[in-house]
Amino acid sequence: MGKQIFTKKIVWGKSQKWLPYFIPKAFLQGIYYIYKYNITNIHFGDGLLAPLAVALKIITRKKVSITICGLDITYKNKIYQLIIPRCVNKLDKVICISSATLEECLKRGISKELCTVIPCGVYPSNFKLNATRDNLND
Repeated sequence: MGKQIFTKKIVWGKSQKWLPYFIPKAFLQGIYYIYKYNITNIHFGDGLLAPLAVALKIITRKKVSITICGLDITYKNKIYQLIIPRCVNKLDKVICISSATLEECLKRGISKELCTVIPCGVYPSNFKLNATRDNLND
């Protein structure tokens, strides 16, 4: 069994309509957790949160990483494109979910040295079941 590492999650699983309220809440909760639990590494799972990630990196001086999916970096809005790629490029590690996402990051000036590709898929052939669809519903 591998080494277990203490983690804390801050997640938003509600309507996007209320997302503007989540960002300051996540920031304050993040600061609290970082100092209370002596968190050493911070990871963000959404490119939209890159400015928040940069702020936490500056304030806490901790290592900060982010996972980037396609639309996180390709969203067609001039203000978004002005802010998000620049913030992503200030982080310690960028995890791209595909080679195509990596290429989009590079097109936007994100340093290749920061980027790693980790696909978010599985090989279905490794998970064959000896059951029919009807048997799975029982």
